Amino acid sequence: SLTSDKTDQTAKDFEAVFLSQMMEAMFADVDIGGFGEEEGEEVYKSWMVQEYARLMSDAGGIGIASEVKTELLKLQETTH
Repeated sequence: SLTSDKTDQTAKDFEAVFLSQMMEAMFADVDIGGFGEEEGEEVYKSWMVQEYARLMSDAGGIGIASEVKTELLKLQETTH
């Protein structure tokens, strides 16, 4: 069974991935410049979006983590 801390982290990680996917679409056409090559810019942009998503999730996110945690706890109860 997952501990409370692991359940919290799993839920936050899920939310961060979700937010990252949403933000990738938002930043798709944004030129952040300064890299001189498109490939380098795309890699940096991907890292930037992932970090923004992680920070948003850690700061409370948009409520997905709490719902995921609730469902994970329900699943744990039914498997024991």
